[in-house]
Amino acid sequence: MMRRGNIMALLLSSFTALQAQTKQAVELSGKVANMQTGKVFLQKFDNKLFTTVDVADITNGKFAFHTPLVLPELYGISLDTSRTPMYVFLEKGPITVQLDSARYYANTVVTGSASQDLFAAFKKQENVNISDFIKAHPASLVSAYVLYRNYSYKLTPEQIQENIALLDPSLHSTPYVTFLKELTGVMANVAIGKKAPDFTANDPEGKPVKFSDHWKGYVLLDFWASWCAPCRKENPNVVAAFQKYKDKGFSVYGVSLDKAKEGWVKAIANDHLDWTQVSELNYWQSEIAKQYGVRAIPANFLIDSNGIIVGKNLRGEQLQQKLEELLGKSGGTATKKVFKGQGPIQAVNTESRPVQRQWKGIFNEPGDYVFFRNDFDCARLNGLVKTNDSIYTALITSENTPINGSPWYAFKVWSKKPKRITITLTYQQGAKHRYTPKFSKDGKTWTLPTDASVDVEPDSLPDKYSFAVNAGPDTVWVAGQELYTYQQVLGWIADLGKQTKLTTLTIGKTRAGRPLTLVKMGNLHSKKRILILGRQHPPEVTGQFALNAFVEALAANTVQAKAFKEQFLIYVIPFMNPDGVADGNWRHNEGGIDLNRDWQDFHQPESQAVRDFLKKELADNENKLLFSIDFHSTWDDIYYIVDPKLKGNMPGFVTDWLQQLKERIPGYVPNVKPLYSAPPTSTAFSYLFQQYGTEALVYEIGDKTPRDFIKHKGQVAAEALMEMLSSRAK
Repeated sequence: MMRRGNIMALLLSSFTALQAQTKQAVELSGKVANMQTGKVFLQKFDNKLFTTVDVADITNGKFAFHTPLVLPELYGISLDTSRTPMYVFLEKGPITVQLDSARYYANTVVTGSASQDLFAAFKKQENVNISDFIKAHPASLVSAYVLYRNYSYKLTPEQIQENIALLDPSLHSTPYVTFLKELTGVMANVAIGKKAPDFTANDPEGKPVKFSDHWKGYVLLDFWASWCAPCRKENPNVVAAFQKYKDKGFSVYGVSLDKAKEGWVKAIANDHLDWTQVSELNYWQSEIAKQYGVRAIPANFLIDSNGIIVGKNLRGEQLQQKLEELLGKSGGTATKKVFKGQGPIQAVNTESRPVQRQWKGIFNEPGDYVFFRNDFDCARLNGLVKTNDSIYTALITSENTPINGSPWYAFKVWSKKPKRITITLTYQQGAKHRYTPKFSKDGKTWTLPTDASVDVEPDSLPDKYSFAVNAGPDTVWVAGQELYTYQQVLGWIADLGKQTKLTTLTIGKTRAGRPLTLVKMGNLHSKKRILILGRQHPPEVTGQFALNAFVEALAANTVQAKAFKEQFLIYVIPFMNPDGVADGNWRHNEGGIDLNRDWQDFHQPESQAVRDFLKKELADNENKLLFSIDFHSTWDDIYYIVDPKLKGNMPGFVTDWLQQLKERIPGYVPNVKPLYSAPPTSTAFSYLFQQYGTEALVYEIGDKTPRDFIKHKGQVAAEALMEMLSSRAK
């Protein structure tokens, strides 16, 4: 959903504010060839539309305006308001315009406006690099306007922001830049992986049609209009894809930006658009187009059955290629291939082993203009090879063997001057690329790079991966996933303490001597207890996000959460492996061991600390650890459970709880796999089941699961748990 105050409202308010600024009379005069009498209309620009602000009479072929206007600014001059006006940048000082009524604007000459001269020069150029143009004219309103008008629909949110930063600060309050800033937020909300905004609009018969009712299989949200020549040219491609895949789970939902119903309906028939069509008949004032940040058409969004955006602007052969990938040649279904998960877990030796230390510092040589560094928590960059000032190869290696399939990396890059560079990630022998790189400017807010694939799958992993970075004096953070450090966890715990009463304990020390933190929440004297674990493996950031959302729902100041906390004592260990996270490890702790394989022999201090804490807390046999959940990340969402044939404290509880998730999240089908049926108890959840009869599971979140869905599912999962456990726990 868009936040309150959509783009149009923002733009109109921006222009209203502009008009409220100090105005001065424009000195605009001109001549009209081939026309002795008539009228000239002066118009102002509002989101691709012009409205008349003054009218001048033509006398003996001449006219003049002295209208109070905000200057400099873009206006329109027209001899006929039914036609698009001549764009003119007006500014202080006398300006003259020569028009030719016989050829309308073909022979127009404007003198006295430096902005107009620049605008005219811009229009004569081809393939203009907007960044170079802005750098050459940073303080010109023309730069702000062309960025807004000509490039906002071509650039990513990150590229728009980068170009805004090149503009002189005096232009940042203009309606064009204000609009662009808001637009980047909207574009981020409709990026691939995000939940599609829902809406309802009328079909040609005037019947309301809700978009989410069409979230079955894959649906293409197609923005077009009868007056749009590129749209009409593209329609046959959409028709071909529809005819080929309509029986395999594919549909189309068209949104027209038409103004007149007659032209819209006629184009539907002529182009054979035999699918759902809606329109507000409101041209560029379409609220739906604004919701999706559509600035040019044709535009489209491919959306799956969960309402998640999985593709954008798929034109020509791209649409069928994407559908072939999703639905398959044999007819397939609209359901993607189910992630099979891992096989039975074998016992391994968990005695400490040496780890490889990274060299920490800044990677550069004398005379370099581009710099890399890895001297921060979570960083991993083991080597760097420079081909030239624009091409670099990064070597990423694990902390030790055996090589794990979670090749984590994180580093910073910057350059003395703005420069687009290419980075190729390479891995030690036996390792494959897995994590699509993320970008950040502050280490907190992260985005996908513009040219990164989001379709890397377990059975088609590349040995290396290349992507581009727009480097500059400001640091760019690059990482396999968003960074989430121990310090951030402490801040998160502090925020939880503002919602509910907490007791924070240090239950032991890690191999490197860091504190292992546990939080108690709820009734400290309750015999009914649950345990929440997370971050045993350093790269598993999405699992961390799921844990946070789950715990936040338990800590909430709701009636349900308050009642639950009166009945239960909740243990939370949100960060089991702070050493591995800080060192940027692929899998292991400081002792070189996978902590989630040490719950049989307990050689590592982290697992020992949890074991000993629980022994003490549950020494009284009346104290029951009824439920435990261990949060992790993998390729796709999956739940690993104890074989249902084995009976714990509450037989059937976990499977019933997962069924509740299915019922509470429309279209969601949990992927469930039994993973423990007999000793050894190498993993946390199997140990807790075997030792205490705890109803335990592993809650795995996919690397690419949309972050807003992670939060939503975590909240729903916690609410279902509170309801069920409150009624079934004895």
